Amino acid sequence: MNLTGSIPEYSTDLFVNREQEAKLVLDKATGMARGELVRWRTIVFWGYRGSGKTWLLRHINRLLEGIPGVKPLYVDLAPYGGRPVEEAMRKLLAQVARTIWGSGSNQASLHSRAADVPLSILSSWLAGDIADVLQKQVLVLLLDHVYEADWELLKL
Repeated sequence: MNLTGSIPEYSTDLFVNREQEAKLVLDKATGMARGELVRWRTIVFWGYRGSGKTWLLRHINRLLEGIPGVKPLYVDLAPYGGRPVEEAMRKLLAQVARTIWGSGSNQASLHSRAADVPLSILSSWLAGDIADVLQKQVLVLLLDHVYEADWELLKL
């Protein structure tokens, strides 16, 4: 039992009993990448704290990274808790930009250095970036710790 409350480091060797859920996401993502019409695009995994939801998302993220035409985007909202909403949102947008464009790209760098740009413009830039990605790839958003997140952050 982990008494600190932190999640142990993910390990593929220790991942068990959630293959069916992972396959559901992989099947939908690969089908969409092949151009198939997928009716239900939102999947919610819920369960008690410690039931393996975070490991499941990390496992799915790892599996999706190897699929051509699919861009996984794992976003953990836990590190943004307790911060002022605008600060958290700016850091979140920078994280998403780094994931979409790669940490060394000029595009990701632009987002992370735009402290004086209004949040609405940053969000607009990122929406454009995501639209560019969606023209070439299926974007799979893996959103973790939603229930623990600040509701004001979720609204933004």
